[in-house]
Amino acid sequence: MVSVLPRTTATTCLVIGAGPADDEGLRLQPRLGERAFFDITDDKTSSQQEQDILCLRDSRQMYKREIGRTRQLSAEEVTALARQMERAREERKKAHPDPYILAQGEEAKRQLIESNLRLVVSIARRYVGLGMDLMDLVQEGNIGLIHAIEKFDYRRGYKFSTYATWWIKRAMSHALAKQAHTIRVPLYKREELKRLTQVRQRLQQDLERDPTTEDLAEELDLSERQVIALLQASEETLSLDSPATGSEDEIPFRDTIEDDIAYSPEQVVIRQMLETHIKEVLQNLSPNERRIICLRYGLQGAREHSLKEVGRRLGVTHEAIRQAEAKALRKLADPCRKRMLEEFLVP
Repeated sequence: MVSVLPRTTATTCLVIGAGPADDEGLRLQPRLGERAFFDITDDKTSSQQEQDILCLRDSRQMYKREIGRTRQLSAEEVTALARQMERAREERKKAHPDPYILAQGEEAKRQLIESNLRLVVSIARRYVGLGMDLMDLVQEGNIGLIHAIEKFDYRRGYKFSTYATWWIKRAMSHALAKQAHTIRVPLYKREELKRLTQVRQRLQQDLERDPTTEDLAEELDLSERQVIALLQASEETLSLDSPATGSEDEIPFRDTIEDDIAYSPEQVVIRQMLETHIKEVLQNLSPNERRIICLRYGLQGAREHSLKEVGRRLGVTHEAIRQAEAKALRKLADPCRKRMLEEFLVP
């Protein structure tokens, strides 16, 4: 039968093994014994975790060996199994279903699942590097495979592997969108990220160096701005409360980031002196001219405004504002007033 193991911190996997099945033919609990998978818990010692990592590698190889033993089904065999499943579904609707027919349906479902597990692994490999472990991708793909088997209609003449591929990719894409990033990335962006990753890896081999954004843009037929946006979307998010890398005292990451916005005491004093000098210089203007200069150049807490915006606020034309601004600037160009502000200019 087929078991779907619960997600762990290490990996999850659909495991092939013998054992009793429930009504759906899937046992939703971990198996014990030689085919069981393990959990890596946070309270284990480092040596235990190292052993678990080695076991994880072995379990992956074991899983690949297991699915490699199943043979590929022909189109006629797939159709026959699909008919058995359909018959079992109809039988289940009866008040007193035949247990033998139900068992045949579950056996047909098991064979379809096991014969297509290699398809799931081959598809999962294409999504590696986008934020999820390979075996986690396999687990999600197996769920998509089960959905495909349950919904497959053999009468339409579709090839089952083609039909199942869509469901498997859909399950993996949804899992990546939900779990790989704290900030949700749309599915169409996921496809672009996948293509970007493949192109970047190929260019690294061809150019024997890391490709530039210009190289990627040319290869992907995108603008550099679009490539930069994709690269930013692929970046991992990091909690500011997590310990900084290499910190022995577990200092929060936020305590190691420089605050670019904060001003030093010296900068605060200089800024205050500059504001005082600007106020003194502006006192030589009329109230209307002072307001126009402040609005046009974003002084005294205001943002920069266009001539039309200032004109609308003061109820005059933008040409009148332009003339008033020119007159005010001529007053401010006086050498004595200029010297008051020249010392604040950055060389």
